[in-house]
Amino acid sequence: MTRLRKRTLQTLLSALLAASLPGCVTYPPGQLAGLSSLELCELRENQGVNLTEETRRALASELQRRNDDCRGHAAAVAARRAEALYLDMYGRQSP
Repeated sequence: MTRLRKRTLQTLLSALLAASLPGCVTYPPGQLAGLSSLELCELRENQGVNLTEETRRALASELQRRNDDCRGHAAAVAARRAEALYLDMYGRQSP
């Protein structure tokens, strides 16, 4: 498994875990700047309900700064989510 793919899966699994916990999640703007646009969209999709209003604004601002939006990443976000759910359900048994 490549390093980037492993990091992406860790990010997604962290997001799914945080989404399952009650309460609000806050990310500092510096941390958001270090994520790819795809990861930002994934974060918004998976943790949207748990994000504080401040983090939502920072996320939107970061995407706007990059002149990007999540519509172009929707298919990739869905594929990553499906992969994470598959791994969660079946583990790494399949080749």
